[in-house]
Amino acid sequence: MQPTLAATRLVLRPADASDLDALWALWTDPAVRRYLWDDRAIARDEAASTLDECLALAPQGIGLWMVAPRDAPGRALGCAGLLPASTAAEHEPRLAGMTEALVALAPDAWGLGHATEALLALQAHAARTLRLPRLAAVADVPNVASDRMLRRAGFAVLGETTGPRHPLRTYVWTPGAASLPTHVQGDGFRLRPWRRDDHAALRRHADDPDVARNLRLLPHPYDDAAADAWLAYAAADPPPPGVWAIDVAGEAAGCVALERGTDVGASSYEVGYWLGRAHWGRGLATAALRLVTDLAELDPTVTRIHAGVFAWNAASMRVLEKAGYPREAVLVRAGSRDGIVFDRVVHARTRDTGLPYETFPAPSHTGRR
Repeated sequence: MQPTLAATRLVLRPADASDLDALWALWTDPAVRRYLWDDRAIARDEAASTLDECLALAPQGIGLWMVAPRDAPGRALGCAGLLPASTAAEHEPRLAGMTEALVALAPDAWGLGHATEALLALQAHAARTLRLPRLAAVADVPNVASDRMLRRAGFAVLGETTGPRHPLRTYVWTPGAASLPTHVQGDGFRLRPWRRDDHAALRRHADDPDVARNLRLLPHPYDDAAADAWLAYAAADPPPPGVWAIDVAGEAAGCVALERGTDVGASSYEVGYWLGRAHWGRGLATAALRLVTDLAELDPTVTRIHAGVFAWNAASMRVLEKAGYPREAVLVRAGSRDGIVFDRVVHARTRDTGLPYETFPAPSHTGRR
């Protein structure tokens, strides 16, 4: 059945017949219908028929959801849907058989990141619960806001084709490293790509010996050259997948990143993170880690996410444990820096993806000790 979906700031509840008037008002709003209904002011009967078609999909776990703030679930901001891409496939045959994602919010909810957040909730449901291998999306080419939302959520452009009123741009999202979203809303922070204008904040937060001491790749002192080198990579256009600035109150305050393994490790990610001292002790690192973990695990092929921590960094070990990463191993004398040899502690979370699994055999204690 079609479940209620939760996001950081939003709740998506399955639509029902009582939502007809709210949906009709949304769908006939001139700013919304401009692209959603090709600027047609649909009649209430057409809205009712459309809603009935969506409600009939609920046993399949798809259909239409009403989008509302988590702290005011009775106040609808708009709707979101997972629907058969049959109409879109009439214009783009490569979408045939796919499920299409859509989000339509009232104008007073625009510009706050709510649409991207609702779309990510649909993607999580599609990947985790429905196990869909991909999602489709369609937007009118002039609809710059929808194009931005879809790209931020990790959708890739499939192509362009003719449409009833405007040219159409089609998109596909396939869970994986190449389709990680670029913008994700957290509680009191957001994850976004690095920008060139983050230079001053990056220098201020990274130029701290107690931050650098816990990281492999952060030099100290952290000077202009170091900041320039990082931003040349992280602030590229397009941004590297899986690398986010932790933005607190409009300022880059740290970083979190996922690096996909290669060869036999291709089903795993290594995760890393750091946060400026001014934001320690507020749970932000744990929350950011939980967010990117959820994103990584949208990919059904991922079996493992791990992090390595220097032996003295008890705070980071607590962050990992709170985020669901138990301690897996201690790599004895696995690191050295500034003339000191130290252990590295590995925290990891793993999951069964249904493939055959060969474990390391437990040692026999029958032989000579």
